[in-house]
Amino acid sequence: MFPSALLLARAYKDGVRPVFLGDPMLPQAEAVLRIYRERVGQSRRELGKQVRDLEAKVDKYKVVRGLALLVERRCAFSPREGPSPTKVRARLFDETKGAAVTPEERAAVLARLAPEF
Repeated sequence: MFPSALLLARAYKDGVRPVFLGDPMLPQAEAVLRIYRERVGQSRRELGKQVRDLEAKVDKYKVVRGLALLVERRCAFSPREGPSPTKVRARLFDETKGAAVTPEERAAVLARLAPEF
């Protein structure tokens, strides 16, 4: 459902009607689409920052925010692939030869192996 806070509407004699976007709003719509198209692979947070920057530059921030919401709903986000926890644990075990280490040794081993992952 579209949030009522972003809905543009006008009161008419028989009730409330939505205000449809016209040609003057095309540049804003294109700017929103450009943000999402040119930043594939970025996080939602990074995309949100770009949208907020665009909102600050336009007169009707609700239009930009609403268009961004509609575009974001069509996007597919997935978590960034990290190293396999099993492989990390195996590599740490190999490095320490399975022996218990002090906190200082642990920090040194982690710092040494971090670039591998």
